[in-house]
Amino acid sequence: MAAGVESPSDDLGAHNRGQRRSLRISRLRGVADATDDGEADERPSAQARPPKRRKIIVDKSPGLHQRLLSGSKEAEPEFCVPPSRLHTVQYHRPLLLSGRLGAQCRQKLLAWFDSVSSARAMPWRKPWIDPGREADAEHLRRALERRAYEVWISEIMLQQTRVAVVIDYWNRWMARWPTIQDLARAEAADVLAAWRGLGYYSRATRIHEAAKLVVDDDEMRGLLPAVAGELEARISGVGRYTAGAISAIVYGRAEPMVDGNVLRVLSRQLGIHASVKTDKSVVDAIWAVATALVKAVAQDSCDGGEEADAVPVSDGPGRWGQALMELGSTVCTPKPDCASCPITSTCRVYGEGEKALLKSAEAKAGDMEDLCTLCAPMDHGIEMGTATRESIISEYARRFPTKTAKKALREEETIVCAIRRPDGAYLVQQRPKKGLLAGLWELPSVGVGPGTDEAKRGRLARTQAAKLVKGVETRHMGEVGSVPWVFSHLKLTMHVHAFVLAGAVAGMGEEQEEEEEEEEEEEEEASGDDGPRWSRSIDDEAMARSLSSTMSGLDATDISTAYEAVRNDKDETNWLLISYAAATGSRLALTATGKGGVSEMAAALDDAQVQYGYVRVEYANDAESTRVKFALVIWIGEQTKVMRKARVSIESGDVKRALAHHSIAVTATDRAELDEKDLVTRLRRAGGADYNGGRG
Repeated sequence: MAAGVESPSDDLGAHNRGQRRSLRISRLRGVADATDDGEADERPSAQARPPKRRKIIVDKSPGLHQRLLSGSKEAEPEFCVPPSRLHTVQYHRPLLLSGRLGAQCRQKLLAWFDSVSSARAMPWRKPWIDPGREADAEHLRRALERRAYEVWISEIMLQQTRVAVVIDYWNRWMARWPTIQDLARAEAADVLAAWRGLGYYSRATRIHEAAKLVVDDDEMRGLLPAVAGELEARISGVGRYTAGAISAIVYGRAEPMVDGNVLRVLSRQLGIHASVKTDKSVVDAIWAVATALVKAVAQDSCDGGEEADAVPVSDGPGRWGQALMELGSTVCTPKPDCASCPITSTCRVYGEGEKALLKSAEAKAGDMEDLCTLCAPMDHGIEMGTATRESIISEYARRFPTKTAKKALREEETIVCAIRRPDGAYLVQQRPKKGLLAGLWELPSVGVGPGTDEAKRGRLARTQAAKLVKGVETRHMGEVGSVPWVFSHLKLTMHVHAFVLAGAVAGMGEEQEEEEEEEEEEEEEASGDDGPRWSRSIDDEAMARSLSSTMSGLDATDISTAYEAVRNDKDETNWLLISYAAATGSRLALTATGKGGVSEMAAALDDAQVQYGYVRVEYANDAESTRVKFALVIWIGEQTKVMRKARVSIESGDVKRALAHHSIAVTATDRAELDEKDLVTRLRRAGGADYNGGRG
């Protein structure tokens, strides 16, 4: 609620404006009126595929939510003392909803976000489209259609992927398919190829299928729904968070956006010492609080309107959701920088840290009738030491939310047959339509039992190759290497066996072979046959990485050892350099490591080469604390040969995947571009935007 008191006429004006904006958006959707209902029901299903309805879980135990959000008494800015932290469930009532203090801190967070929102240069962050300011209904509809599509694609890409990586992918995607209609007309293979490197390829398939549904649907006609519940129910791959993001950012509706960053921020704001990954009651409580907060923000902008229906659409909900996520990814990170947080006044955890530093007396359990059962016990209090006040509080905040032990990954092994023709083409096959990496093309593979020895793997590989290629001699070149690949739930070890064909397949000449291939491709398109085929450029196939990591040398033990050393704070090694092993070819090798940081690494660069550096950078937040981040350097010396330069965009992708945990990637042609102060500035802007599970 706004702090000031408005006149009744102002309140009525806000109410009417809100109704007009909401009505305007609903009209744009082209919903059929009553006179069309019968005609629409009789349309054959072949013309409009019915949307897939998915079950949405509704919380049926609102008791905890009611206790956190109901009652006439406002939340009190009082804090318990660790390690006993004696408190009731009501202690977790959000101070961000508490009267004047809550209103002031909500505005502080929005003002902070407005001041930093452009720092990371995310191209999908754009001004809100106010439907009340657009007179042309058709122009408004097209603008909302484009905006909803842009936000949708960005949110799906950002799942499990760092912001710095997504920016380039998003820009290329939008350049190729600027509208949802363009995407709906795209070939499935092209969509998967554009997604290459982002992982979780089923996301690309679902996006493509959903785009076709939205475009073909007689009601949507290319415009994604505005209501979060409808988005979640009708659009494949859109869950509760993504639905809220589209609804709030694009349409200005008061919908919560709760991702991993927001779960962490709100667990600290509420002082909940529990898991936000495995404890459903905690997650449900945070979602309920997030919903109440975004509604309060919407009310803040509506000039005193009291009823939910009186809340106008505005840029408030979208800014608020993005502000919480930005705070979680740059300030309230797993290792928080509490000194930079704009809303410590409402943070229970921050208040607890302050109170512990003052050595305040703890409450007695006997004074409390309803001790909290939501929080996990805390085994020790705050460790004072000699650090600054803010550093001690930040260290305490790291305990919230509680850490969850990771499940052991399932391990599987497979034999990969890299079968090459004399012309350099490789045999590839398409994976099954369902399951891991569904529908992607790969070098032929076959599963093998864990622990199978190399000799037996060789026999199995030769048997598999003989089944795949008949009528021509196949020479087995041996096992060229084993490539481990870690998915979210699986560690897959790929044992790569190289084969070379002695001649053309089935004795065909080159011209006849090419004609045959063209005929086969036409037949495959007509029949949907997904059998093996030959590809002259495995770089164009989405699963080529099983061979490329091995053949490039990036799986070498010395590279992985040096990489782990740079990432280890206890090891003095803080940079490594990878170079090409020969003037031609793509094989890479570790050529240098050092302890002297960015300047020493820059001095080791070769002006006649393309090289890849990885460096640990430490910089101070204050007199007592430092941050550790990692940068990937792509060096293109001025005297590098043209052909080597031309392949950087392709071959650097393998390096980025091998040295995966980095906050920024810097392409440099001059050592002046590798000034450590400039790198620190860029790392500060990138903030905590590493979602790969690393420290940078």
